[in-house]
Amino acid sequence: MPRIYLYSPASAVRDRTAFQRGVQRLKALGYEVEVDEAALARHQRFAGDDATRLAALRRAAASGADLATGRGEGTGWRLPASEAGHWTVRKAIVWGGNLSVLCALVGTPYLPSVKGGILFIEDVNEHPYRIERLLSQLLHAGVLAQQKAIVFGQFSNYRLVAHDRGFKLSSVVDWLRTRVRARVLTGLPFGHVATKVVLPVGRLCDLVVQEREALLLWGADA
Repeated sequence: MPRIYLYSPASAVRDRTAFQRGVQRLKALGYEVEVDEAALARHQRFAGDDATRLAALRRAAASGADLATGRGEGTGWRLPASEAGHWTVRKAIVWGGNLSVLCALVGTPYLPSVKGGILFIEDVNEHPYRIERLLSQLLHAGVLAQQKAIVFGQFSNYRLVAHDRGFKLSSVVDWLRTRVRARVLTGLPFGHVATKVVLPVGRLCDLVVQEREALLLWGADA
């Protein structure tokens, strides 16, 4: 039976009832669920102070939980018609996350050094011109040139205005494609949104595009 370990590495859990419903739902699906002792902790807006959250992260890493079963797993999404094609990126490390946070790590010892990777990015409350600025930082830091693919997740909760005069997120995507050799895809269901996929951060994966279907595959059959 696959085992899942739940912990809170960032913000405090806001809805404890929903959290418990989620635990029960996972158990009903047949998973063995272990909840970290500090999963519901709170320090200001965070799930405990820095030391508490770091300790939880260490417990999760040492828990022996199945973060992936190894049987061959994946996730997929549908691309815009303009991104349809037939190609595959094989055996690349999946990494990334919130774009603002990644940029804040540039110049520190904590930015991962990943060559030939699949970089996924998302953000919230950031206008497209700020997204372009953040991507420019990663571009000039040499990060984007080392990737095989760059995948846009969900960029939510921003508002376009009349002054933009047609400048929007797709404008940023088009600009990026003129600056990098990596494949650039959009629409990954991941970010500060209610419904999102689970991504195997740090694992070797295949990224497969078949017409308008994009598939991220990992595990024994990847």
